[in-house]
Amino acid sequence: MNRKLACGISAILDPGRSIHTLTVMRTIEIFQELYNNNTLEFIFSEDYGSIEGGAKAAQYNIEKNVDIIIGHFSSNAAIGAAEIYSRHNIPVLLPTATETTLTIRNSNIFRICFNNKNIAHALVSLIEEDQGLYYEIKTDGSKYSDNLFADIHRILGRSYDDIKSNDNADQIIFIGTIGKSEQFLQNYFSEKRNGKIILTDDAACKQLNLPENVENGQITGIGFAPVEFVNPLASCIQLYFQRYHQFPNVFFLETFAALEIAHQLTASDNLLHRLEREKFQTTLGHIKFIKGECSAAKLCLWMNDHSTMKPRYILPINSRV
Repeated sequence: MNRKLACGISAILDPGRSIHTLTVMRTIEIFQELYNNNTLEFIFSEDYGSIEGGAKAAQYNIEKNVDIIIGHFSSNAAIGAAEIYSRHNIPVLLPTATETTLTIRNSNIFRICFNNKNIAHALVSLIEEDQGLYYEIKTDGSKYSDNLFADIHRILGRSYDDIKSNDNADQIIFIGTIGKSEQFLQNYFSEKRNGKIILTDDAACKQLNLPENVENGQITGIGFAPVEFVNPLASCIQLYFQRYHQFPNVFFLETFAALEIAHQLTASDNLLHRLEREKFQTTLGHIKFIKGECSAAKLCLWMNDHSTMKPRYILPINSRV
């Protein structure tokens, strides 16, 4: 393949609708500068972070004859797009969509991050450590959150005595997007309640807006690892820091790794074959895909330090999917 690879980028493109948009767009800019923009031709499409939006973006990408997809950062958008790409045998790199079934049902999908079952195993470990406490699980009602809820119940594998469906539980696990998580926290703490909250996925990040009356250590999150914990001296991160005077937020590592993989594929006509069999050197580490899942995925425990969520440590990934 002597031409540039046509790389579809599907995401929420409006920074007013997602706090992660700016990080994603800056990641692409940093990549273009470091790699002289000589291997990939980007085709952008809006997926609105929804099932319907994902399906429309996928159809647009097919019409544009893309070679590979990077994006659908929301699991809901990825769910809507997956079957369309599968029918056309288009390889898809998912930087941050955690829905477990995406790689199980589609051999053309390759995930850079952890998956729902990894989150569920980590959550169950936290539940088992807090013997004697009761938990309630709430969701934002999305397909993604309902599926993660089901994964948690399956992994518990018992009568769920440690989970109560009432407002008197000691701790609440809230599964939802960062925006829905912020709404839940505002409502919860407006009633001056003092239980502990566990958040998941992209809500576990320093951009999360916390209520003023939250106590130190009252909110825990299981989500993406920050660059400070993974590879802070990488050239892409140093360039980002020089330009924006701060470390990049979550989603940077996984997005940049996906771009690096696509860059390494440009000399090949058989993209799926290489993705299934080769190992790729990325900022995230050496990546080998095993049944579509990434060997270098990172999961992190976060906790609030008063009004700011801060990363604590990298969590072990449970490989049983």
